[in-house]
Amino acid sequence: MRANLHSRKNIRLKWFELKDISFEIKRKLEISYSTSTVENNINNFSPLMEYNFKGGKDIPQSDIIIFENGLPAAYAKTVGSKGDKFSTEPQLDPIVNIKDRIVELSKGKETISREPPTYPNPRVKEIEIRDREDSIKRKITFENDSTERIEFFELKLIETKDVRFTNSSPEPNKRDPPEYLWNFSINPEEAFSIELEFQTHIRKTFEIEKEPPSNRDRDRAH
Repeated sequence: MRANLHSRKNIRLKWFELKDISFEIKRKLEISYSTSTVENNINNFSPLMEYNFKGGKDIPQSDIIIFENGLPAAYAKTVGSKGDKFSTEPQLDPIVNIKDRIVELSKGKETISREPPTYPNPRVKEIEIRDREDSIKRKITFENDSTERIEFFELKLIETKDVRFTNSSPEPNKRDPPEYLWNFSINPEEAFSIELEFQTHIRKTFEIEKEPPSNRDRDRAH
């Protein structure tokens, strides 16, 4: 794709103008789940987008206006060029609508154990620990609400110690635990979906209080 650029009015900077400069738009979403959010019926995410330009040199840090087909297409900021390349700062993407829904939740068998309290407590007899391993499947749908094809979208998933990634359809393009990357494109007014599978470790602890002394025990104490 190609566009024209104009710097926005700023008395501290020299104005610049670039015509017919090549660019690409990169869209990104980074997600991570907790044991509570991974079981939510719906999660809301907002992707980010940035313009990557090639062909401009000595571009200062500036606000810029991006023109496509002679019309203003976007307002953005850049930190300046490195060589003949420069990018805009990430901003919210108004084009891609994301729906993250739970598909399946399978709760595992709960195991119960008891331990003495970590710190002496005259009220607490012991600590009851309940552990469970759950399996969760989620589906994230990326909808392209525009009439133009989205060439580059990157999804990054970062797993945690309590929410472990196990599988997906399609498979990640890159695996580097705890990070997983998917790169894909989306046709105009269509959608792209990824199904994710997780294993979660659920732990709950309860304090078991000591039984109050009986009247006979109180009498013996006296």
